[in-house]
Amino acid sequence: MASSPPVEIVQGAWNTTQVVVFPSAGEMFTDPTRMHIVNLSLQAHALFVDAAAKPATDPSRMVLLRLAIQKRIEEKALWLALTPPDKEGGWKADLAMASYQWEETNMLHAFDTLTRVRNESPANTQVHQMALQNLQAMYRQVRFQLPRHETPVGMPSVEVLGLVRQFWEWVSLLPDSKNE
Repeated sequence: MASSPPVEIVQGAWNTTQVVVFPSAGEMFTDPTRMHIVNLSLQAHALFVDAAAKPATDPSRMVLLRLAIQKRIEEKALWLALTPPDKEGGWKADLAMASYQWEETNMLHAFDTLTRVRNESPANTQVHQMALQNLQAMYRQVRFQLPRHETPVGMPSVEVLGLVRQFWEWVSLLPDSKNE
C-alpha cells in the first residue's frame, strides 16, 4: 500500500491558505545535483513556514520571506541550468515564489509570477493548472472592486485578468499605512 505524501497547510495573507505537498521518499531524486536543488526548496519552505507563523507586524517576518524568495530564485536557476533544463522544476519554484510574494502582500509580483507560469507552461501540466487556480483566487479576492464583477464560469478572460493586475498595481502605489 502506497502512503500518501506529507501535506502541510499554512494560513496565508489576505485570508488565504497555502497548501504544500511534499514528495514521498520514493519520488525524491537520488543524484546529488537534484538533491541539492530539492534541499534548497525545503530550506525555502521552512523559512516560509517560520515567516507565516509570525505576526504581520514582526519585522523578521519580511526578512524570512525575502530569504525564502532568494532561495527559490536560486533553486529555479539551478533547475534551468540542468542539461536538459528542467522547466517544470523552474515553474514549481515560481509557484512557490508567488505564494511567498502573496504572503508578503506583494500581490502585483505574485500576479506577474503566476501569469508567467501560465504563459510559459503547457496547458496540460499541473503547474499550468495551479497557476490558473491561483489567478482565479486573485480574481475572486478583488472582483467586487472591478468595474464589472460578474463571476465567470471558468477562467476570467485576459481582459478581466488585466483589470485584476491594474487593481493590484493601484494597491501597490497606495501609501504604506505603517508609514503614516
